[in-house]
Formats: sequence, C-alpha cells, structure tokens
Amino acid sequence: MKIAFISDLHVDSSLKNLTLLDYLLERLALLTPDTFIIAGDIAANPQLFEQTLQKFSPLTCHKLLVAGNHDIWIDSEESVHHGIHSGIKYREIIPRICERNNFIYLGLEPCVIQGIGFAGTIGWYDYTLRNKKYDSMFSMDTYRNKQYQDKFTWNDLYFAHWMDAHTNIRKSDEEVAHEMESSLKNQLQSLTQKGVTTIVVVTHHVPFSTMVFYPNTLPFDFFSAYMGSEGLGEVILTERTVTHVICGHSHIKSSLTIGTAQAMKSPVGYTLEWRGKNVAKIVEERLTCFETSSQSPLSPYERRMPDERQLRMGRENIKS
Repeated sequence: MKIAFISDLHVDSSLKNLTLLDYLLERLALLTPDTFIIAGDIAANPQLFEQTLQKFSPLTCHKLLVAGNHDIWIDSEESVHHGIHSGIKYREIIPRICERNNFIYLGLEPCVIQGIGFAGTIGWYDYTLRNKKYDSMFSMDTYRNKQYQDKFTWNDLYFAHWMDAHTNIRKSDEEVAHEMESSLKNQLQSLTQKGVTTIVVVTHHVPFSTMVFYPNTLPFDFFSAYMGSEGLGEVILTERTVTHVICGHSHIKSSLTIGTAQAMKSPVGYTLEWRGKNVAKIVEERLTCFETSSQSPLSPYERRMPDERQLRMGRENIKS
C-alpha cells in the first residue's frame, strides 16, 4: 500500500495556505496513493474545515484524518455556554463532517484497509515533552498558565475548551492527554484482537521527545511543553505491530526510527516558516509518501460499521 500524508495545512492562516490545496491535489494525482492522510490542523472554522475536505472529493483513494488542536478550537465563550465545546467538536462535529466528505475519522475508532490497521488520536500535552533544562525556572503551574512573561501566549488558552460532561468544568491538559492515550491504547488492542499484524498510528501531537526540536533558547523552548506527551509514545511502543507513526503539530519535517517503528512528521506550517519557497515547492517537499504491506489474514477492506447513534448523528444538521 502506498500512503501519502501531510499535516498542519492551516488553510485559515493565509491565502497561500488556502491556495496550496490546488497544488496538493495535482501532486496527489501524480503520486496516486492508495491512502491519503491528514494529521490535523486544517482549520478552526467548521465551514472552512468542511470546504477543505470537499476539495479532496476527486481523490478515489482512501482518505483518513485526525483532528489537530486548531481544529477543535471554539471561537467564543458563548458557544461553550451553549454546549459547543472542544469535546463536542472532537467527538461529534468533526466526525460528521468527515462522514459527509468520505474521510475516515481516526479520532474515535480504528479501521482496517487492505489488511493494514490504522489507529489515531489528536493526542494532547501534559508538559512531559518540555525542555527539562528549564525546570528550575518554570513550574508546572507556569506551563498550565500557557503564558511566557506576559509577552507570548499559547492560544489553546483562549480557544481549547475541553469540558467535563458532568461538572461542566474545564478539564486539565493532563486529563485530556491521558484520555487520548487511553483511546489510542484501546484502538491498538482492538486491532491486535482482530489479528492485524501491521499498524499505522496517526496522531496530531508529538508522541516522542526525539521528534521535538529543542534549540535551548527562550521563549522557543518554553512552548515545547505543548508539543505532546511521553505517555502517548509509551502506548505506541508497547505494541510491536506498529510499523509507522505519523504526527504533526511541530512544524519541522523529520523522520527517524524509534523502537520498531518509523516515526515521521511532514507539516505545511505557516508561510513565514517556508523560508521564501513558493507553494508548489512546499507541496513537493511536504507531501510525503511511503509504502507498507501486511500479511494479515483479514479481508482486503474492513472497516467497523457505525452504530445506530453514529448513523443518527450523521443525519442531523450541525450548527456551530
């Protein structure tokens, strides 16, 4: 199976990022992958998120994605008060958008394509991937506040609202990270119980510290605390059938072997990070392909059927 992937399209950040979609489609048509994956951060606005997925409708290959932290952003406190929070976007709104546009959403359950298992999660951060060189300078509460010297702010502070369904209190980052780790663990167990012998894991947040760039300078290193969680990587490494790990979030392309898996990032990022390269060159550099195969005895294409609740959700109109 030939798999093409990319992340961090950020189509809402600039006209160039939005224009990039046309070049991306042309490149995909040349590469003809069997499966195309987006590892999060498409757009915060649900309408623009859906319009982006609609652009990929000409693709005849399998299409998969996980959400990124920007994708679950909520633009107003009023929406939160009306029950539209990040958890609702993650578990209900984004899955419906994916279903309408023939994308398989990996945030909630795995799937199997041509005998290869795909498991995914947005992941989250619990500050364990911080640069520990600065532990004498910054407390955990400082990282929780998401502000560096009142000059720079991690915008999840304003827009990521993971609310507890019972108390309606905002969850901590540590709680969200643990939930996402548990979800991925359950997905991997489900695949191995089905006899899947080759698994591709897709996350948005980074699962390994070796995939984080630490320049040992501030304020850059302060924000490494929000890259992901060590627990996410531990879940992945406990399952030896995981052969490839795809993630996003960090806007630096990389590929390295961790344990028995090949871990890769291939983000688009923001135009200021392109170092003067044009859109076509960025697409050529950042759309990455690899091939994998499976000896799994499963049927050529197996996908868990949605339950009645999911079918009902798909028939409802979404307002956000």
